[in-house]
Amino acid sequence: MENRKLHFRGSFTVEAAFLAPLILFSIAGGIHLGFTLYGEVRETTVISEEINEFYPVEIVRKKLQIDQILETGEGD
Repeated sequence: MENRKLHFRGSFTVEAAFLAPLILFSIAGGIHLGFTLYGEVRETTVISEEINEFYPVEIVRKKLQIDQILETGEGD
């Protein structure tokens, strides 16, 4: 009976030796994936904010005003 208890304890140790690295690598992979996705979302948010702030009508108005000033010579 004593040998049987030792056999079970040893088998649990062997199973844990195989499962522990698998579990740790899975957790580390999940953390890495989370950081990667966070970086992509942050980059996408910055691009989205820049696109929302872009106002091409104002650029055209400024260009027309500059052209008008250069044609009339009011800047001299």
